[in-house]
Amino acid sequence: MKKIFGICLLLIIAQTSMAISPVNLGLKAGYTSSKITTSLEQFNDGSVNKYLAGAFVRVNLGQIYIQPEGYFSSKGGVLKNVEGFSEESFDLNTIDVPLLLGYQLVRKSSFNLRVNAGPVFSFITDTDDSETTDLSHEALKDHYVGIQYGAGIDYLFLSLDARMESSLEDIYSSGGDEKLKLFSLTLGIKFL
Repeated sequence: MKKIFGICLLLIIAQTSMAISPVNLGLKAGYTSSKITTSLEQFNDGSVNKYLAGAFVRVNLGQIYIQPEGYFSSKGGVLKNVEGFSEESFDLNTIDVPLLLGYQLVRKSSFNLRVNAGPVFSFITDTDDSETTDLSHEALKDHYVGIQYGAGIDYLFLSLDARMESSLEDIYSSGGDEKLKLFSLTLGIKFL
């Protein structure tokens, strides 16, 4: 009984200090669903389900906040031939650095509802594509810039985010207008 009381007391103290603190630090991990789109008429796009893991810092400035993040992300896509004869898959591992500006729609001591948006800088660390692809990893750029936007909920020390991401530039240098689109759902834990 004393242990349960002690744990509850520590959680209340931790939450109180997070509510007062203008800076929150935390870890996050989650699910991604991504696809590569192209203007090449012989292909339709398909989604690939992967994951991400990393850290975030949130600087609270009243209702507005700034949230830089850094995380490892696994993403990719599938291009299917419109005639249904072939399918080409792409797996990318990236280090992503979003710089988000946000607004807290509801700001309470134990609950926040917020929206955010900003650029994301992605650095490709590894690729794995099929042997038959017209878009080989040699044509893949080593970095690209995108935009992220989404919404989140904070409850006590937990932080849940849902976001969309779109690359602003081609990720391949092949001239086929290949863009990456991604949906992510993450759960974070605030330590400060």
